[in-house]
Amino acid sequence: MAEPKSLIEALVADKAKVEVNWALADAKLPKDAVKVLLNFAHIAIDALVRGGTLDIGAELRDGASEIVVRATGPKIAFDDTIGKALEGSLPASEISSRTAPAHMIYLLADAAGGGLQYQRMDDALVLGAVLPQPEGMIG
Repeated sequence: MAEPKSLIEALVADKAKVEVNWALADAKLPKDAVKVLLNFAHIAIDALVRGGTLDIGAELRDGASEIVVRATGPKIAFDDTIGKALEGSLPASEISSRTAPAHMIYLLADAAGGGLQYQRMDDALVLGAVLPQPEGMIG
């Protein structure tokens, strides 16, 4: 997980008001889980328009990768179309450069037999995923 972790750290490096906390139970995750984690982190970082805390957790449990990314801060900016893309309910005609990453990870999770979920509150955004564990890990 060193490479994905350093990539996320680089994304927040120019955001002095964003603190990152890690809870990674395993040194490696499957490739699809890493893709979801990276895209969740990017969505959550974008949501922290006035800074805040980014909590990132992942573990392998019962044959599945479980991922959670939580952004907490004084203001959460989260476009409903991104939520629809994560749910798979955004019409193809409405997919844009802003919603494409969320749509891509929805398709990835769906094809793997997993699922995504999100919850937006006034001061927090929680993104979660469960993906069945395939062959091949990325550390």
